[in-house]
Amino acid sequence: MQKIAWALVIVGSAVLLGYAGYYSIDAFFRASDVPIAVKIAAPVAVFGVIMLAAMIVRDRLAEKDKEDFRKDDK
Repeated sequence: MQKIAWALVIVGSAVLLGYAGYYSIDAFFRASDVPIAVKIAAPVAVFGVIMLAAMIVRDRLAEKDKEDFRKDDK
């Protein structure tokens, strides 16, 4: 029952964050008082952060496969 509750909280939060994020981004790009350089730089920076996060996850998963936890009895 607790797992179902957590799943509902996570799904509901994701929907609300997605909704708020969509309309925030939409308002940001439709605003005429935001300079074009900022409209270009913001998604470039976000894409860079996403790429860095993906590289970190990839490196951590690669390191996880290389770890050896066997005990050596010498």
